[in-house]
Amino acid sequence: MGKDQVNIDNKTSTWKSDQDQSKSNSTKLRRQDLYEIFHVAKRGSFSFFPPQPTHTRTSDLKISANFSKTFDQELPFCPINVDLTQLDHLICYITIPITIGAHPEWKSKRILWADGAAEKIINDFNIDKKNLNKPIPVFQMVHNNFKFIGWWSIKSIKIVEPFSQELRSMINMKEKLGAYVEGRRMENWQRSLSTGWAKVEFIQVKDTCLSNITDFRNGQGGEYVKEIGHLKEV
Repeated sequence: MGKDQVNIDNKTSTWKSDQDQSKSNSTKLRRQDLYEIFHVAKRGSFSFFPPQPTHTRTSDLKISANFSKTFDQELPFCPINVDLTQLDHLICYITIPITIGAHPEWKSKRILWADGAAEKIINDFNIDKKNLNKPIPVFQMVHNNFKFIGWWSIKSIKIVEPFSQELRSMINMKEKLGAYVEGRRMENWQRSLSTGWAKVEFIQVKDTCLSNITDFRNGQGGEYVKEIGHLKEV
């Protein structure tokens, strides 16, 4: 196994019943329903917890008198020393697009390729690996709706280097499966090849203790994901 890849062993058990599994998977959700469950906006396939800034108190702000005199209007409040939590690189939930070309290896190998989300995934992988070995709710897009397809855990992560043959083969596979039917500009091809990607493999978590995420509302689903993933300790 290469230095840029890690495997996670996952203990599995059976669901409470096939009927419970079928019931949870039959619920179709809209984009706004996902937000109501998690209070986390959908951003591509990987949706991360938002950063939570701690604002400096107004009384702690010190503005130079000479600097303030250069403005004719009242200065807007601009907090300084913003301390972002580590939650913004932690995965809250995942959505799989309806087009096969978007993630061509999901159905056969349970692999997702991340480009826009790669930086956050790789940063977490290189620091404390909080995204690994924790249950993540996954949704499949079906006719502009989303269907919960269960809890999944990251089995392995591989960092795919820019301009590598593996990256070229994956992009070529996406193109053949119709991911770029409308064509792409040269700069977009260049951008795809010149950045590192994360190749993320998943395994389904079959744990009788996990709740049906579609039952949550008012952001409690996001809190539940933090709790079962021990992310509240971050």
